[in-house]
Amino acid sequence: MPFKYKKKETSRTRSNLDLSVIRNAICDIDKGNSIRGVALEYGIDRNTLRNYLRDRSKLTKITEKGSQFKTSLIFTIEEEKALVDYVLTCSKMNYGLTRQAAMKLAYEYATINSKKVPDSWTSNNCAGKDWFRGFMTRNPELSLRTPEATSLSRSTTFNRKNVADFFDNLKEVRERFKFEAHNIYNCDETGCTTVQECPKVIVSKHVRQVGQVTSAERGSLVTVCFAVNALGNVIPPFFIFPRVKYNESFVASGPPGSQGDSYPSGWMTTKSFVKFMEHFVKYSKASVQNQVLLILDNHESHVNIEVVKYAKLHGVTLLTLPPHCSNKLQPLDVAIYSSLKARYNSAMNNWMVSNPGRTVTIYNIPGFVSTVMSQAFSQSNILSGFRKTGIHPYNPDIFTDEDFLCFSVTDREMTGELQQQDVSSIAFPSVAAELPPDLNMIELPSSSTVQRQSEPSTSASVFMNETVASRANSPSILIGEESEQAIAILGKSAEVASTSQDLEMTTVDYDSRQKPKIVLPQMIRPFPKAAPRKSLRRGRQPGKTKILTKTPEKLDQDDDAPTSKKIKITKRNKKVKQRKRL
Repeated sequence: MPFKYKKKETSRTRSNLDLSVIRNAICDIDKGNSIRGVALEYGIDRNTLRNYLRDRSKLTKITEKGSQFKTSLIFTIEEEKALVDYVLTCSKMNYGLTRQAAMKLAYEYATINSKKVPDSWTSNNCAGKDWFRGFMTRNPELSLRTPEATSLSRSTTFNRKNVADFFDNLKEVRERFKFEAHNIYNCDETGCTTVQECPKVIVSKHVRQVGQVTSAERGSLVTVCFAVNALGNVIPPFFIFPRVKYNESFVASGPPGSQGDSYPSGWMTTKSFVKFMEHFVKYSKASVQNQVLLILDNHESHVNIEVVKYAKLHGVTLLTLPPHCSNKLQPLDVAIYSSLKARYNSAMNNWMVSNPGRTVTIYNIPGFVSTVMSQAFSQSNILSGFRKTGIHPYNPDIFTDEDFLCFSVTDREMTGELQQQDVSSIAFPSVAAELPPDLNMIELPSSSTVQRQSEPSTSASVFMNETVASRANSPSILIGEESEQAIAILGKSAEVASTSQDLEMTTVDYDSRQKPKIVLPQMIRPFPKAAPRKSLRRGRQPGKTKILTKTPEKLDQDDDAPTSKKIKITKRNKKVKQRKRL
C-alpha cells in the first residue's frame, strides 16, 4: 500500500458527516422510520447507517476530525499534541531529538500509558517507521532538518542579563548623543575563500559518486569587513589579504571606494582595524560635531586602546555586543551574511564554469563581492537586520521567553548558594521556572473535583507541568505511586525508590465520562538540565558588553599591564638562563 494514497478521479467521493447528523438519523430509525427513508432524508448512505446500528460504540469514537477518523491511531489527539510540544521545546533548547530518539520516546510513551502497540515496536524497543512517517504528516509544524552546530558558550551566554545590559548601554548612548538612523552603524568581518561550496547538479540516478570542479582542495582566506547603518546604507568593504605587503591593485576589481590591508594569515588585526576605522570615518563623515555610533563584537582587534583613542578623537562611540551573542544581536549576522555567502558561492561557481581549466585566486574575490553586493546588501535586508535585533527601532523586548530557553539548561545556583537537595530533585531536574508561560502547570477544567492533601513539592511540580496551556481538555498526569511504575519501565526505579514517600499525593475523583490519566513525555525524559556547579568560577572572567569610548582609562591600564602570555614567556626565559649558568 502506498504511504500517501492518491484518490482516483473516478472513485466515489466520501462525505464527512457530523456526529449530530448521524445521531439524529439513528433516533429517527429507532422511532420506527425505515432505513431507506432516513438515508434519503439525511443524505447518508444506507450501509453507513446499518454499520452504526450494528455497533453503536462507533459513535463515541467520532472526534472533531469527522466520522472517517482512524480509530487505529496509537495516541489520542491530546497525547500526540503533548509529544509534539515536547519535541519542539527540546529543539528550542538546542537539544533536539533525532529520528531514532523520537521513535524510542514514542515507544516508551505508549508503553507507560498502557497503549496497544504492534509487536514490531516491542521487539525493536522503538516505534516503527510507518508511525514516524504518519506522525510527521499529521503534524506539519514539524520538520526533519540538519541543525547548525552551536557551541555551548553561544547557547548559554545569550541570556536575559547580558541582553538587558546591552540594551541599557544602547539606551544610554542614544539618549546622550541623540543618534538618528543614519548615524547608527554595525560592522563585522566575514571570510571569503577561493573554494566554493558545490551546488546541486543534475546527474543520472544510478551514479553513486558525483563530482564538481573547484579551484583547490582548501583554498586561501580573505577577510572582508563591512559596515551598514540603520537607514539601509552600506560603506565600501575593507579587505584583508594574506600577503606581507599590500598593493592598491588588489582591490581594483572590487566595489568603488574599497580599501584593504595585508597580513600573512589574512585575519583582522589591531593595525588593520585602525586602518578600517580611518576608512569608516571617511565614508560615515564622523566628527566631534557629527557623532556616530558603531556597534561591534568583542574581538581582541576591536577592543584595543589605539582603536578607542582614534574613535574618541573622531566622534565615534564604540558599543560592544555581549560575547557569543552576535548570532542574535548583530544585524549583519542576522539578515545579510547568509544571503551574501549564498550569492558569493553562486558567482564563483558560475565563474568556474565559464573559465574551464583556470583557478580562482585571492585577487578574484573583490570582483565576486562587487557582483553580489548590490543584491545581498539591499536596503530591505539591512533594515530587517536592525529591526530583528531591536537596535532600530529601539525595542528591548524583541526577544521572547522561547529565545532564552537554551539558557535554562545551565542556569544554576553558585556553590555558596546551594541548599540541601534531595535525590528527587536530582533525578527529575526542574526547569519549569525557565520555560515559557505556556509550559507552566495549569488547572484542568472538568466535572471532577480535585482534592489536594498538601502543596506539591518542587520535584513533584515537574510531573505536573502541562506542555500547552491552551489544551484545556487534556487528561491529567500521573503522580505518586503510578509515577513509580512509569519510571520502573524505563529502569529508573532504583533512583527514586527512596524518595517515593517524599512525593506529594494528589487524589482526583473522576466521573464516568472522564478520560484516563496519562504520563507526559517530560516525565519519561526530563528536559535537559546541567548538574549543580562544583566550585566557584576562577581565573579569567567572562567578557561583557561595554561602551568602550566611555572608560578609556581602564583600557590604558589593561594595555600597559603585561598579559599572562608575556609573564609565562618571561618566567620560561629566566629558567633557561639559570640552567645555562649551572
